[in-house]
Amino acid sequence: EGSLEFKSASDVNPKPTEFAKDTLVPTIKKYISGDTLTRNCIIYGIEDDQTINPIYHFKSDMALTIETAANGELKQDKIIVNIHPLKYKDGNLLLVFLTKRI
Repeated sequence: EGSLEFKSASDVNPKPTEFAKDTLVPTIKKYISGDTLTRNCIIYGIEDDQTINPIYHFKSDMALTIETAANGELKQDKIIVNIHPLKYKDGNLLLVFLTKRI
């Protein structure tokens, strides 16, 4: 549980570049502690009460756009973001994996 962070589906902006720059990158920056990350994965689509609420407006091509924008913003911080949508019922959970470059 310490390496995962759960976020609501409502946090995901349907405009992928805006989501990356205005929501995802600031969230990731909170998890940088010196040379380490306090979280390794953010999962969008899990509510505060731990229920699964998939993202219904997510299109598969959004993953690459979000990943590219986030990696560009986090290059100085030596953070690499990998985005993977995970099908769930009629929507997706958004898995955001974080790694620190050496």
